[in-house]
Amino acid sequence: MGKPVINNKPELKTFRKQLRNHSTSAEATLWTYLQKSELESRKFRRQHSLGNFSQTFIVRQKSWW
Repeated sequence: MGKPVINNKPELKTFRKQLRNHSTSAEATLWTYLQKSELESRKFRRQHSLGNFSQTFIVRQKSWW
C-alpha cells in the first residue's frame, strides 16, 4: 500500500482554484509582492492543501518535508 496523499489532495483541487480566483484584495496584493520577490531565495506557493486544510500562502523548503 502506498503513502497516503496529504499534499495537494486531488479532491480539493476545485476548492483551491475557487479560493485563488476569488481572493480578497489584501491576498491579491500580497501574492503580487510575493510572486515578484523571492524572499531569501524561497519560492512561495498559493492555495496549497496540506491534509484537509488549504494554506493561502506556503513556502516549500526541502528540509521541512
